[in-house]
This record gives sequence, C-alpha cells and structure tokens, in this order.
Amino acid sequence: MSRVIQQILGFLKTPSLFITSSFTGITSFHLPSITNEEVEGIANLISLPTKLVMGKRMEHFFKDVISMSSQTNLIAHNIQLHCNKITVGELDFLVEDINQNKIVHVELMYKIYVYDPELPTEMERWIGPNRKDSLIEKLEKVKKHQLPLLYSSVAKEHLKTLQISAENIEQQICYKAKLFIPKHLSEHHFPEVNNKCIAGFWYDLPHFKEVMHSDYKFYAPEKQDWPSDPANNSVWMTYSDINKQIQAMHLQKKSPLIWISKQTGEFESAIVVWW
Repeated sequence: MSRVIQQILGFLKTPSLFITSSFTGITSFHLPSITNEEVEGIANLISLPTKLVMGKRMEHFFKDVISMSSQTNLIAHNIQLHCNKITVGELDFLVEDINQNKIVHVELMYKIYVYDPELPTEMERWIGPNRKDSLIEKLEKVKKHQLPLLYSSVAKEHLKTLQISAENIEQQICYKAKLFIPKHLSEHHFPEVNNKCIAGFWYDLPHFKEVMHSDYKFYAPEKQDWPSDPANNSVWMTYSDINKQIQAMHLQKKSPLIWISKQTGEFESAIVVWW
C-alpha cells in the first residue's frame, strides 16, 4: 500500500470531532463514501510536493473525494478574497450536494489535540501538542472570521462570477481530529466531543519511559503521516533509538507522535510532549 493511499485512508477514517451542532452551533459536513478503488484512483492521479504540510495534504484529499463522488460536485476551492490588493481571507470549499439540491460552504479542519486536565474549563483543555493552538481558539476564528466572510461584499462580488448568491449557501464545518488523553482518564467520557476521535494517550518523557517495555518497537512518523494507520508501517526501531529522536525533538519544543508495535501484534499511537 503506497504512502499516499495510507494518508488518504487515514484522513477518511478519522471521525468528525462533533457529532451534533449542540456545542458549535454549526452543522457538521460528512464526506461521501468512496470505494477502495476510488481511493487508489485518487492516489494515482494526485501529485503532491514531498514536504507539503499535513493540513494542506488533507485539503487535497477532501477536494479529490468531493470531485470523485457522484453525490457531490466541487464548485470551487481555496477561494482567495482580496480587497485593495490585500487578502482579507479565504473560503475553503463550495460544494454542491446533489442529493439534497443545495450548495454548501465547507470549512475544513484536521487537527491533533491533547487533553490537559490542568486547564480551567472543559473545552479549553483540548490543545495542540506543542501548546501553540487550541480547539476553542480555532472555533472562535471559524465563527468570527471564516464563516462571516461569506457575507462580505468582496465574497459576494466573487460569488456573482459563479452566478451564486451567498444567501442561498449553507455553511458547515468538516472538523476531523485525533485526540490524545492522559492514561488515567482512559475510562472517562469527554462531553461535547466525539469520543471516537480518541486515538491514544499522551505522556511526558519520564512517564513514557515508565510504561514502555523494552521488547516494544517504535517509530516516529513525519507529521504528514500522522493520520495513517501504524499497522501498515514496516520500519521499526528500539526504545533506545526512539528515545534519542524524542529528546532531539523536545530540544526544538516539538511533541512527536510515536507509533508503538507490541509483541502481541497490537499497535498504539502516543504523543510524547516536550512540556
């Protein structure tokens, strides 16, 4: 299985972070189903720069799935909006839902979050592995900037060229995420988010050393491969070697994702935080 196919499958299998709109107030967009043959077709046609970051790769996969499906039609994507030669924002995707006969503006997010129980309120606790972003911050940006942008004068002018009125467009989010929690909360139910998004545990380095066995094998995938399934990985290393990699990344204030292969044939994913 090629690397790109693994990434596409990982993207498709990652659940939506929100099942209902009760917390966000925004309807979730769900990608249409496609066959394995169609996934292979996308992988054969797609040409991505080797170093293209994870989020941009997911945008390409979203675009190609929408284009491939008979249930949807891609009208436009990555619409740059300019005012007086200044970029004021971007609309991710305009999608025609053929079955429901409507046009949807979809903002796409693919995120990795860890749960920090030390933070004051429940939804503030979902933060990026490097503590540089958070779920709450992203939602605020979507609500206050990205979605209202559709009704701006500059967006309306652009939509005229597509012969579409902003008032006839429904707005939704496709918010896919992998969540990592402290191990002592393994039986805990997390309100507001889809608990099927929980993909593993996070540790600091001393705790990671405590719980990992010497007979396990490890691998630190590049970030573009974080959506992929570790069961498909073929290159593994010892704890001693992975420990050196982790420490080198921690010096850069980066929290790596680590794939773990056990002698039982089980696979796990973990984030080892630098903080």
